[in-house]
Amino acid sequence: MNRRKVLSIAATAALTVASAACTTTSGSAGADPAAKRRAIDASVDEALANLHAKVPESRELTAKAAGVLVFPSVVSAGFIVGGSHGEGALRKAGRSSVYYSTSAASVSLGSRFRMPRSSTAEESERLSCSS
Repeated sequence: MNRRKVLSIAATAALTVASAACTTTSGSAGADPAAKRRAIDASVDEALANLHAKVPESRELTAKAAGVLVFPSVVSAGFIVGGSHGEGALRKAGRSSVYYSTSAASVSLGSRFRMPRSSTAEESERLSCSS
């Protein structure tokens, strides 16, 4: 197979995976948004506590920062076709102000194609702090 055909197949596969990742809703879409926010906040609290325990100087930096974006866990997996997903929160003055979701898809056939997607407005609407 020539290089052009391989790249064409890889690009098509990457677009297919990226399209599926962008249009698929999570199984918890119908779940209580407040419960989802609480779960994200608990993970963010735990991640910050671990950071402060391992790097004591970080406590001063996070206290002085205008905001700290924390993604406690971004799970990645794949072989030839891969993907990753994670959720987090922007902390301002010790409180979550906006919730974020990050996802990426990749195809690897000698060359690597990566199409990250960050969904902030959509997630912010569903998980807004005011509800």
